[in-house]
Amino acid sequence: MQTSRSQERRSRCESLAPAGTRNGRARRGRFPAAMVAIAILTGNVHASHATADKCQAAVEKAGATLRAATSKALAICADTIAKESTKAAKGNLTKAADACEKSLASVFDRAKANPGKSAIAKFETAIDKLFPRTCTGGDLRALGHLVSGAGGTAPPAPGGSPAVQDWVKTWLAVANVKTAVIQQLLHERDFLNRLSEAAAAANDCTATQVRPNLCQFDVQCRSHACQLTATSNASLVFPDGLAGTLPVSGRFLLDVCPMKGFGFGLGEEGDFVILMGGPRRALDPVNVGSTLVCVDQVSAEGWCDCAGLGVAPNAASCQDHIESNGDGCLGTDTGFATTPEEPCFCDNGSGIPGARCSPSLGSCPNGSVCGIKASGGVCHPGTKNGPVKAVVSGVSLPGDCLLLETLQFKTLPSAALFGPDGQPCTADDLVSASAPVPVPLTTGTSAATVVDAVVTQGTCDGGKTRCIENANCLDGTCTGAATTTISSPTLAGRRLNSCASLEAGGLGGLKFVGAFPALDGGGIGGGSGDLAVSFEVDCE
Repeated sequence: MQTSRSQERRSRCESLAPAGTRNGRARRGRFPAAMVAIAILTGNVHASHATADKCQAAVEKAGATLRAATSKALAICADTIAKESTKAAKGNLTKAADACEKSLASVFDRAKANPGKSAIAKFETAIDKLFPRTCTGGDLRALGHLVSGAGGTAPPAPGGSPAVQDWVKTWLAVANVKTAVIQQLLHERDFLNRLSEAAAAANDCTATQVRPNLCQFDVQCRSHACQLTATSNASLVFPDGLAGTLPVSGRFLLDVCPMKGFGFGLGEEGDFVILMGGPRRALDPVNVGSTLVCVDQVSAEGWCDCAGLGVAPNAASCQDHIESNGDGCLGTDTGFATTPEEPCFCDNGSGIPGARCSPSLGSCPNGSVCGIKASGGVCHPGTKNGPVKAVVSGVSLPGDCLLLETLQFKTLPSAALFGPDGQPCTADDLVSASAPVPVPLTTGTSAATVVDAVVTQGTCDGGKTRCIENANCLDGTCTGAATTTISSPTLAGRRLNSCASLEAGGLGGLKFVGAFPALDGGGIGGGSGDLAVSFEVDCE
């Protein structure tokens, strides 16, 4: 016996009624769809793969050269100190101090004794030479990076007419040096102690101009934790007008990297601090009824303004679900091209994708419907999504921060998908995680809009295909589909008191906000999963 549409809607809304819901209701099965859909900001767009891949290969080649030069310099320093320490005149490490200074100067050149000759300077020059023939700003965005310059959201200050790559070359230089330093510390745990011994033996570090690279050497990037407060949350706006808010919990770690005095081309005046992070579990899994959403950080890239640089910290993003009827979004293309939603797979109701399907491949077997992605989200074969567009605005003040979190989401609607180990959010889960996707957070303001958000999916091909336009159908006719435009509320973050407090001990007091257009989320409970998602991450 079929239920009415109103009965079906009520059944999806019964178990979720936190603050911010409409009439005390929000959809039970669709919060996981929202969490996955956050990632779809860029996950279902594949702008100029060929050019982006070519750019990535060239950037990585330059990075490998910098890492190798840094590792070599650190090893020479460590080996010389070890050698001199074993000699009869143990404790007189002046020769080792001289060797360390020379090897470290080849990478950092803090005294600017040989401009343009250090490994860092050579790396930055190599990146500059890639533009615009090998790399573009669109390629950088497609690779998940922030960009500087006109329309960018990263230092340096826009008043100096920075190039699009100025931010990336500095961030990548810091990241590559950090990797080499970590490798050295893993191989030789007391490396920093040995450096201190050599500096002390030389007995002239009070005059740092003598050996600035040795005497000022330090681990640049140190991890700080953001423990989420009880006010941290994710909010959802659905195409049929419903809304819901759920708490999020956990903690995430960020490496805070001060720039002053470390020998890089930008940041020498201490006008900004770099943020970065690597793979880790970002938040506690979100539990909604019998459904879990796993959230993992792949990487993080960002900055905090220490001097009032005036970089735009506010962003409003928009994506049109159905590009074929004209892109309804305003703003600058973020570098991700119009993209088909395919590949799509047959769905037999288990949540596990079956055979691939499309208007050209044919329909699914009896008992299955064409319209699910490998990640479990709804898919419309033949539909092309418009590019994500953004309008950036405002000027950053001291204490403002922006962070590009690259995340993965995995939706587990039942314990049957936990895999052989019976544990959720592990490698043997039977549902694939989403592609790694950049998700920007800011202490400024953030909002999101979805144009042609799907209120109701139609059907075609005798009920074997879910559709939102005729292009989805073998028989060429989609019936029963309806769309609308939805927007999240505009949220405001909270800036730091000072960069000094950040470097000294933590992220406490920061409040990041973010908002994203989310197309075809998990699709759990039968809906399309289109959402305008916003969230607040408040650090204790």
